Amino acid sequence: MRRAAVILFLAALHLTGVAYGGHNPLALHDPIPGTIPTGPFTLKLVDLLPAINFATDPEMPPDGSGRIFVTLREGKVLIVDGGIVLGTPFLDISATTTADAGSAMSAIAFHPDFAIQGAAGEGLFYTVSQEATGAGVAHFSGTAATPAHQSVIYEWRVDGGDANLADLTSRREILRIDEDVVVHNINDLTFGPDGYLYIARGDDDMPDTEILDGTTIFGSILRINVDDSSDNGRYSIPPDNPFVGNTDGLLEEIYAYGFRNNWRMSFDRETGELYVADIGEDQIEEINIVQPGGYYGWIEKEGSFVFLGFPNPSDVSDDLSLLPPGFDGIDPFAEYDHTEGDQSITGGFVYRGSRIPSLVGHYVFGDWVSGRLFNLDPNTLEIQEITIDPTGDPGGTYIGFGETPEGELLVVTADFGSNPPSRLIEVVSGLAPGLDSDGDGVDDDFDNCRFAPNGPLIPYPADAVSQQDDDGDGIGNACDLLIPAQFIPAARIGNSYSHQLIILRGQQPNTCTMISGFLPSNLTLTSQCVVEGNVIAGGFTATFTAQVTDDTGDTATRVLKLRSKIPNCYNCHAASIL
Repeated sequence: MRRAAVILFLAALHLTGVAYGGHNPLALHDPIPGTIPTGPFTLKLVDLLPAINFATDPEMPPDGSGRIFVTLREGKVLIVDGGIVLGTPFLDISATTTADAGSAMSAIAFHPDFAIQGAAGEGLFYTVSQEATGAGVAHFSGTAATPAHQSVIYEWRVDGGDANLADLTSRREILRIDEDVVVHNINDLTFGPDGYLYIARGDDDMPDTEILDGTTIFGSILRINVDDSSDNGRYSIPPDNPFVGNTDGLLEEIYAYGFRNNWRMSFDRETGELYVADIGEDQIEEINIVQPGGYYGWIEKEGSFVFLGFPNPSDVSDDLSLLPPGFDGIDPFAEYDHTEGDQSITGGFVYRGSRIPSLVGHYVFGDWVSGRLFNLDPNTLEIQEITIDPTGDPGGTYIGFGETPEGELLVVTADFGSNPPSRLIEVVSGLAPGLDSDGDGVDDDFDNCRFAPNGPLIPYPADAVSQQDDDGDGIGNACDLLIPAQFIPAARIGNSYSHQLIILRGQQPNTCTMISGFLPSNLTLTSQCVVEGNVIAGGFTATFTAQVTDDTGDTATRVLKLRSKIPNCYNCHAASIL
């Protein structure tokens, strides 16, 4: 059995001081050398709804209505119809939920037969919420004598007289779990092309003495049939689930296991493959394509690396001889490390829309901490950073993705904080061959200044088509002056911080004057365009406007944002519900 082998493996690490004894000499401090390259895609994001109270999941029902349903952290579901938020929530169970350090409501899923008249699934949808310990009788439990709270999956039906309201009397309990801690609980719900409900279930932040071997519900993808309650009065187990009839004590609900914090999953609508993003401990973020019965390695591995224990930061090694005998885990399809400031993957979708033909087949996802958007190239398996068109960048960082019936992408973003504002965003376009956004006669793919005609002088003549770049930075003169607000690299709490702002053409030294906004009192902007100081405030995003003059005398203003990184998991969890 895996459990016995891994317990012996962990005991050996403890006895030799490999884990918990400070940094292991075998540890890799840059597990994946190099940087994530900037890819060929520039996407334009447009606000559909700019001020939601911490949204978590955008979904569209398969009914052709065009409505977008958005779950809120506080325990509500809103409807966005024609760009307008309907005044009455579709569902409001906030009075019976608890957010703790997580989310009172993290996901919603619509039955595949939601819009089929007379079908068993007509009008049905499912939610994940959190309730106080003891609110109901749990079907599964962890090891804590006093659970932190309970995670619950409910089935609901739309009100027969109003398609924009849920029928509160229709509530049916599908699954209730006693949670040891307030994070790494039920993260997502989705229906597969087979009509079964898939559930992304985190590891409950288990200590490293607990092994995810399929005998507990934690750290898994579950697969159940909500159309048939014959097994237990709530659901049945599909007969082709991989562990049906096993004699090793593996739960028959489990489809795959060995995940740490599987934050979002989705099916590729063309291939049927199940993509699962898994947040790492402190080194590696994963993208997995899930196989039935697959074991995905946590806690023996973090990504494709051996996980060595829980010093801070946790260590990984590429010495596979450290794995226990018989290890049969599946490595991630793709992975990236934390050395560039990315620390918490948010799973997305394989793009199958028509607005951006060159992006079709690429898996699009984000990172909650860094605020970067990525694509996974299906041909090279290379992760690439996506450029955001600054004329349509609403800011914030990525907490959830959705997909329209046409395969276009929806995004929910939020800033750090205990209850930050969120935005519902639509990906409306991407750069494509032949597109000339600024009308200067140079295709966007070859234009070093896509957002303004770039002439030989500043100000430039209206009919100019020059690609003049006086300072040789690869950005045309006009864009050196015109690129709007951007995030500069994040600062980590407790560290001294120094970052030079080079935001105009021309040679250094530039001179800076802060003309609006603020920095925390422990940070300053020097006259030489350097942000420096000690970062002590937690989870802030500072927005300020600097006036910069380069050595040629050109002067311009630019809005910039500085975000702090939160160094320990519970500060981050309290803000980001991860």
